Amino acid sequence: MGLFSRKPKDERARLTELVDRWRYFGTVELDQAHIERKLSDFAARLEEQLAVARETIADAGRKGTAADVAFLFEILNLLPALPESGNQTLPGDPKFTWERAESELGGIARVANAVRVKVQQEIRQAWQKSLTSLEKRVVTLAESSARSPKSETAAELEKTRADLEATRQGERKELGVVDQRFQDLLSRLLLLTELRENALAALCAIESEEGRDEIRYALRNEDPGYRNIALVVLRRRNWQPETTEQKLDFLIPQVKAQGVDGNANKELLKLVRSVTDAVELTNVIEPRLAEEGLTELQGALLEQLCSLHSEQALDRLAAVMASSLEPPALKVTIAQSLPDIGTPRAVQLLIAAMDELDTDVRTAAAKALGKVAGVRGFKGSGGQGAEDGGLRRSAMERLVFALRDGDISVREEAAKALKQYPEAVANLVVTLAEDRNPNAREYAALALREFEPAPASTEALLKALRDDDAAVRLAAARALEGQKQVPAIGGQGTGGRGQGVRAPDFIQFLCARQNWKELRRVGESAAPNLVLLLRDRNEAIRFEVVEVLGALRARSAVKALCVSLSDSNQDVRREAAVALRLINDPSALDALRTALPKEGFKEVRAEIEQAIAKLETHSA
Repeated sequence: MGLFSRKPKDERARLTELVDRWRYFGTVELDQAHIERKLSDFAARLEEQLAVARETIADAGRKGTAADVAFLFEILNLLPALPESGNQTLPGDPKFTWERAESELGGIARVANAVRVKVQQEIRQAWQKSLTSLEKRVVTLAESSARSPKSETAAELEKTRADLEATRQGERKELGVVDQRFQDLLSRLLLLTELRENALAALCAIESEEGRDEIRYALRNEDPGYRNIALVVLRRRNWQPETTEQKLDFLIPQVKAQGVDGNANKELLKLVRSVTDAVELTNVIEPRLAEEGLTELQGALLEQLCSLHSEQALDRLAAVMASSLEPPALKVTIAQSLPDIGTPRAVQLLIAAMDELDTDVRTAAAKALGKVAGVRGFKGSGGQGAEDGGLRRSAMERLVFALRDGDISVREEAAKALKQYPEAVANLVVTLAEDRNPNAREYAALALREFEPAPASTEALLKALRDDDAAVRLAAARALEGQKQVPAIGGQGTGGRGQGVRAPDFIQFLCARQNWKELRRVGESAAPNLVLLLRDRNEAIRFEVVEVLGALRARSAVKALCVSLSDSNQDVRREAAVALRLINDPSALDALRTALPKEGFKEVRAEIEQAIAKLETHSA
């Protein structure tokens, strides 16, 4: 004991230097010739210093100051830890294999085995020349003996086989000696794990308040190794955290190690949901979760804040929504929870969230504005204050504006949400009739589908059947179906509601609905409406229209079909030639002859040539 009292710093420095040397073997290529010697030297030094090292560690545990704890943590962080499997098949055990050792004994066995493999490879290479020569000699003698049996050859063959077997045995023996040598080396290296247990035991035995505090502080260390050491020690000491901060210190490292599916995550989530003080949630718990990147748990905390309905909670939620640095996932969580609060300030946050850059946030906000419309005190217009009425109108107008959003999910959720705002019909009618953005017109029509029919909305939807954009026309047709306002075929009103529309409205409805099968049944009277679609931007629609006009043998469409021979799409041009051949009107010959030399696609040229041939025969 006197030795340590005289030179504690020297012995601690020697121990630190010794265990730090172990890291060397994790940073170099282990297939170098001199590594075995270095590893053996390290093992010898470890054995030599072991007794002193144990006493140095025990001395630090007895003193238990902050400096002693820091020393023990440093040593432990340098020492290798065994895997947590619990099984340990040691050298000398009949079941011992190097594969099992690597799995059960971890890094120490991996280092020793890597060096062993290199040494044995060199031994095999040294024996290989003799083995190869003898193996070839055996083959040669065996072939010679088979061709011409002679006693001399047979005797030489037997001798060579015996030499080959003796050589193989010599190789196996040398490899076995090396294997045993490295098992012995592994046994010596495993003394490192004994030192680790000594250091853990020393930390567990510390009684001073200063030392115990230092162990707990290690839970917040930036180095995961220090955190894990602190967890091991505190578990062995059966430490039970009492304050919220201590619980965070204890659980967060476990969550980081186990992942979101571990028990620690469940415990931390339980802790978050048990706190009902907004100040504690925002000032104590959330900063730690954010600092550790635990976004899902931070989202759960924000949900808890929403459930408190306090001004302090809303202050924090507003700060998150206003920040460009917070993860969008957190803002989505807040948007989903704000309808449960339902206050004017919560609605204002949702309206502002509709301007977020992130699509998921805007989508969640649109959906939430639909939910908040049904909150008591925010319904309809009757009985609510001017402030709430103006806020409701602002929410409705922002949803209508969102119908032009660049992302389809936002547009869809906005259209669904507007179902909760009956007063939006007038705005939707104006949007459908006047907005220059086709997305806005399309989703205004889809939103109107959810409302009861009215003269103004029905008229706007009927006009939209002739919109320049195919998606708008289709949405208007679907809206009329949803409202049971499909134009009647005979001019006797719409869907039994008596709006007084004409048969052309029904044909236009079929065109907008892209019901090509029904348009064939209507006959050539549908041709004028179909011809207008030959200028549609959607090439798929132009193709279908050309095909229908051909099937109808619509002579009134010949001129328009001749123009389609120069369509930008080759399939449309080909189908236009087919349609003109089916209609069989000689007036199309000039257009077909003009198109033929300009056509670059073989399949289209073939259809044009067939059409020309048929029309020339007919005209003759």
